[in-house]
Amino acid sequence: MKKISLCLVLAMLCAILLVGCDNSNPVSDFEYSVIEGKVSITGYSGKSDTVVIPEKIDNHPVASIGCNAFMNSNIKSLTISDSIRVIRDYAFLNCENLKEVDFGNGIQDIDASAFENCVKLEKIILKDGVKNLGARAFKKCSSVKEIYIPKSLENCGMSTFVSNTSLTTLIFEDGIKKIDGYASFNGATSLKEITIPASVEKIGKEVFLKCTGLEKIEFLGNAPNDIDLNISDQSLKTLKIYHPKNATGWENTALSEKYNVIAD
Repeated sequence: MKKISLCLVLAMLCAILLVGCDNSNPVSDFEYSVIEGKVSITGYSGKSDTVVIPEKIDNHPVASIGCNAFMNSNIKSLTISDSIRVIRDYAFLNCENLKEVDFGNGIQDIDASAFENCVKLEKIILKDGVKNLGARAFKKCSSVKEIYIPKSLENCGMSTFVSNTSLTTLIFEDGIKKIDGYASFNGATSLKEITIPASVEKIGKEVFLKCTGLEKIEFLGNAPNDIDLNISDQSLKTLKIYHPKNATGWENTALSEKYNVIAD
């Protein structure tokens, strides 16, 4: 009985250790600085092409990924810890082998060109809490097929997702107030359908410019107070815009002068 009990205790300890196991890369893989008790990752010298950012280094929370930190790196997989709040300019610029990113649950800001030219990245699933996307943050991510935008997003910079030519699925979470940023999705030529939540109050200038494959935009509520759908001359004949029959404000928009607007 004592042997059995001892075995059970050891098994439980092993299980606890496995659950609490930290699979992040060793601290020696990273260059970093500590400012006011918070760590910023400033470089990567590890050999692994799979990177898991640690929650803490030297008992300090890892709060940001600095400018140029992984620029031109050959990494293929990235997991960002929940402690990260900011990804700075050009942090992952030209990471041409980067295929998958887990953005974690803590990011608030992704700055300019942070993931520009990550040409093998397949999905951009942003988590609730992201507030600001910088200009060209995901420019020329030409293999991305799916983008998820959370309701927490407040500001989107110019050309944030420009030239994402493989994009076929674009989801805006219900509750988002505005879809802005000049020409944010410019050149998403494979995108055929978009659903706009009823919560949206503004669609910014030429957000969907040159999305020449668009066939359907479905609005789930009233007409946004501010809307600019200058897409392309090519879309004038094929694009259909739907809204609920009982929705209001549509008679005051200029969309019907250019597009086929249908109450459905």
